[in-house]
Amino acid sequence: RSIRSLTLFITLTCVLNSLYFVLVIYSFSGRGLRPLLFILYEPLYMLMDLAQTTVKFILHLQWLRKASPIDEYCYFNDIVFDVAKLTATIGHFSHILMYFFSISIIDLLLFTYNCKILQQMQLKIEAAGNYIKATRAIH
Repeated sequence: RSIRSLTLFITLTCVLNSLYFVLVIYSFSGRGLRPLLFILYEPLYMLMDLAQTTVKFILHLQWLRKASPIDEYCYFNDIVFDVAKLTATIGHFSHILMYFFSISIIDLLLFTYNCKILQQMQLKIEAAGNYIKATRAIH
């Protein structure tokens, strides 16, 4: 019963988020690409988050049925989606800095936040490389 409820929740969230995505495209498509990209960041980020959760849910369902280890698959799922979300965030804030730039404290904060996100992405990619090396050394 709980698996059905969770499946229904994920499906409903996916449908509502997709409708929101389409509604944003429909509502703002006549205003040009810049406002559309600015507004589409949030629904795109939510779709990536939902896809990450859905894949993790499917992997855990397989683990419950076969009792096979899924840690490696979950790790790579997290790495791929986290890097994709960080890339989208960098793109979004870079877009804000490029098109809405004015010399202010907010622009300085956005720039430093972008630098912080780049560092996080670099650390995640390095950690994934180290994980791959360690698993190859074990096997």
